[in-house]
Amino acid sequence: MPKLTTPLTDTQIKNLKPKEKDYTLADGNGLQLLVKQSGSKLWEFRYTIDGKRKKASFGTYPNVPLAKAREKASMYQKMLKDEIDPIENKREKKQLKKDEVEKQVNTFELVFNKWVEVKRGKITKGSADKLQRTFELYFLPIIGQKPITEISKQEYIDLILRMRDKGIHYYAHKTKGMLQQFLNYLEETNILENAPQLRLENALPKPKETNYPHITDLRELGELLRAIDGYQGDISTKYALMLAPLVFVRPANIRFMEWNEIDFEKGIWKISADKMKVRSPHIVPLSKQAIKILKEIKKVNGVYKYVFVSPVSTLKPLITMRSISKREKSLCNGGRTFWIKSSKLTTRFIIVFCLLFLS
Repeated sequence: MPKLTTPLTDTQIKNLKPKEKDYTLADGNGLQLLVKQSGSKLWEFRYTIDGKRKKASFGTYPNVPLAKAREKASMYQKMLKDEIDPIENKREKKQLKKDEVEKQVNTFELVFNKWVEVKRGKITKGSADKLQRTFELYFLPIIGQKPITEISKQEYIDLILRMRDKGIHYYAHKTKGMLQQFLNYLEETNILENAPQLRLENALPKPKETNYPHITDLRELGELLRAIDGYQGDISTKYALMLAPLVFVRPANIRFMEWNEIDFEKGIWKISADKMKVRSPHIVPLSKQAIKILKEIKKVNGVYKYVFVSPVSTLKPLITMRSISKREKSLCNGGRTFWIKSSKLTTRFIIVFCLLFLS
């Protein structure tokens, strides 16, 4: 005959004193009270499931009164009848709640901003700003506040296709590459478990590549150089155009060229790593002609930070290359821009011609 358990009473529990060793008193239904040497009293629920003995804690007395402890014990017994492990059930609910909170916290916009900060340490400020503007324009208004775990591959593809349908095919293709880098970040940081499935390689056909208009004829090149020399517009624009074919750097490097980067004595131009696409410092040798151009523009802009200042504000660098390109077209009958749009073909043509001339 099983041993009968006499239920505990509040008066009895209040009068319990600590002993030399911890001891327990059973209340029945798996519930018991552990009295510690320190005098604290803890509720415990002991049970067996799948042949394993387990113990759950219900808190301390009197924070958890006797009636509340019995109520929890009855609830746990009901779970056990349904073959549910109370401890595992509690753990799963806690994890689900945690996952739900993370869903609300990890919105696309929040994770994207974290990624951009990581990218800023690897790419130039201009590239990072352009990346951020692209996502702010085409992605954040639509999926910015959506939990990152709830965005499907098709939604990403639809956003890229939406850009393509606006007629910006090449830009859509480049943005697809940026987006894939972002999804790779989600995979590397374990933010998204199904990130490996979000491959966008075949989401958009690669656009047919066409070279920028360029010059490979000496007569046309001469016409353009003479047109620049006779240009009567903004002086910074003119001297930037004059310098460009002598240094072969990216348009942005010329725009943001600063006087403190130029060493007239050594005849070099030191471009810092943060201004370079590959994030490493770059030294450009300056020919006598380039030095002469810089000395002439220094007479006008030498007191400013930038070598080629904006006609709108001397505190800012030269206007965008797009505006310069418009000026250049007016110089050569809408002709073929070469260094302003970084055409490598004209650059190669000039280098090969020089080599042939020297030989």
